[in-house]
Amino acid sequence: MKPIGLIVMFMMLLFQPLVFAEENSGITETFRYRFEKQVTLPSPQAFFQLELDPSLFANLDSTLRDLRLYSNGKELGFAGLPVNEIDRQQTVLTILNKGMESDGKYSFEFHVPNGVPIDKEQLLKVFLNPDPYFVKGELYGGVDGREWKKLKDITLFSIEERVNEISLNGIHYPYLKISFRPPAMNAFSSDLVVNMVQLISASTVGTMESSLEKMKIQIGEEEKKITSVMVDLNYQNRLTDQITVQTTEKAFYRKVSLEGSKDGEKWSPILSTYIYRGVGEGDEKLTIPYEPRYDRYLKLKVYNEDNPPLQIDGVGGKVYPVRVLVKSPQGSTSFKLEGYFGNSHLKSPSYDVGNVLKQSGWREYSLVKVKDFQQSPVYDPNKMLPFTERYPSILTFGLILAAGVVLIILYRTIKTVKKP
Repeated sequence: MKPIGLIVMFMMLLFQPLVFAEENSGITETFRYRFEKQVTLPSPQAFFQLELDPSLFANLDSTLRDLRLYSNGKELGFAGLPVNEIDRQQTVLTILNKGMESDGKYSFEFHVPNGVPIDKEQLLKVFLNPDPYFVKGELYGGVDGREWKKLKDITLFSIEERVNEISLNGIHYPYLKISFRPPAMNAFSSDLVVNMVQLISASTVGTMESSLEKMKIQIGEEEKKITSVMVDLNYQNRLTDQITVQTTEKAFYRKVSLEGSKDGEKWSPILSTYIYRGVGEGDEKLTIPYEPRYDRYLKLKVYNEDNPPLQIDGVGGKVYPVRVLVKSPQGSTSFKLEGYFGNSHLKSPSYDVGNVLKQSGWREYSLVKVKDFQQSPVYDPNKMLPFTERYPSILTFGLILAAGVVLIILYRTIKTVKKP
């Protein structure tokens, strides 16, 4: 057989698995689990929200890459819904006066400009130099920048470029002042000075309802002077974005670090911060927020240094339901929804739903919840996906290799023709 014939055969063999994959991309035998749900919508809708119960979602990949939805044999596109959408506007405030006062405290004053929206949550971020730092201070308010009224005790800290945010809810003075006594005789610098003050105006564009759950914890001592708190989120792939430490202890602060894990063995760092409770009313921070993530376990490390171990009574977690926006069958208000999942070889599907998610106003669509699921009766653990579906890079490599072979043959052919 001529070389060109071998190339053609090679290309046909290469593309044959791809065609097979396209024809069988919805085969149900490769999915371990399935569910059925009769969906009834109040009116024809382009989309509907589907909420996956934690017990069901625990068996999926957290990226939803192994989930496929069908109705009457037709695949339905979907996209994961965000936990919350928050609009944060940052304004750098002008520092008017700063320096040491006669009582040995360092203070600085700044003006809050008119027009800052009071219908949003207002937060104050104070950047001091040098990092890191942890100091107690007082917040004062004034109407003319000359007479001051103490508003509350505050805490300023910076750790790993993370700066504490102070709530200004209910405070509408045009002038504010912060005063603190420079720390001494400890690990922090004693020459702290203000670098910048930011006003954060945050409003929630949209959020998914959450619930607070008291988690199962196991407290131990991982290392000397370090208390380790293992938090069990009850289900695999639990979606959370904050935990709250429950303690009755007063007048303390501790550096803490938080890690996440899917199996309790391999851990990934989330963040480091401080938790504290001051003497003044409202001067406490026991909640640790972080970016939404999926975990089964969390590990909180409390660094006690030379202090007695912090008494921890419990840990509460803020958990969210997992929801996807599903494209409805056209013109249908009542249909059977079938879901298949539990296939580690699947790659993420590509639907157009994700591209129109922000424009769809998804909160207006009906909510359908699914909890019950079962092992698929047609599941065949020995049936694998087509080779190109499991290893898509092989196809690309094969095409490049084939093109290279063609170029070599063409080069040799031309060279032969040019010979006298």
